[in-house]
Amino acid sequence: MIAFIGQAWKILNMAASEVGLNEVGTYTLRKIFGYHFYQI
Repeated sequence: MIAFIGQAWKILNMAASEVGLNEVGTYTLRKIFGYHFYQI
């Protein structure tokens, strides 16, 4: 599970850098998902 979190962090940060963001973590992803989930 730890390896998966590390890999997810790496993928998120690579995607974030492509759109001009400095750093995005798994916490950010969880919060964004929760926000959009409750908007439905």
